[in-house]
Amino acid sequence: MDMHQQQQHTTTIHTPPTTLVPKSEWQQQFGSGAVGHTQQPNLAITLVSWNLLRRHYPFRTNDWSAEAHKSWEDHRFPLIQHTLSPATLGLVDFFCLQEVENPAEDVPFLMEDYGLVSAVEGPRSHNFTKPRLFYLRSQWTLLWTEPRTRVVIGAFRHNTHADVVLYVVNVHLMGEGSSDGERERQNQINSALRYLKRRQGCAGESKEGCGVVWCGDFNS
Repeated sequence: MDMHQQQQHTTTIHTPPTTLVPKSEWQQQFGSGAVGHTQQPNLAITLVSWNLLRRHYPFRTNDWSAEAHKSWEDHRFPLIQHTLSPATLGLVDFFCLQEVENPAEDVPFLMEDYGLVSAVEGPRSHNFTKPRLFYLRSQWTLLWTEPRTRVVIGAFRHNTHADVVLYVVNVHLMGEGSSDGERERQNQINSALRYLKRRQGCAGESKEGCGVVWCGDFNS
């Protein structure tokens, strides 16, 4: 799909104790750009998850992508910049992006205000598949991270509400359509969940006081 066909994923974030806000009310208060929201007293959390498509993806071989939409410089980068920039969305707490090849070049407008956690390169991954997790430094402190080839996990504590700990998991799972690919995607998810449970226990973090957000490109 081209950039006009891509959709941002809507995520509801739970950070107990929490009161969910109807989407219509939230959009009136915060605007329609950011896609994830939860509310505690005096606390709202926003998150955007989007596969930007690799900067140098060979669109020229795909006749389903309109010629006018293939250019990074003339179309795709201006569209990304307009859609994700603080001027459009405000300061979002977390950006969970996939297929960001070079953050400093692909999303330079995020680099000033956001910390970055990236997946790692490995023998079964390509640079363009890396999920990247951006967090707003003025609101969140990174406690620990677990970067993998197609998954990156970050644990964050809110800078003002110290009792709020949020785990954010950003994925770009294997895209093969066979049964082997489906099993591999399930293995990638289960492995990350087991690690998160084990790490949470070792850190002594309260399960009742932590929220988990799982998002990304699942290739399902």
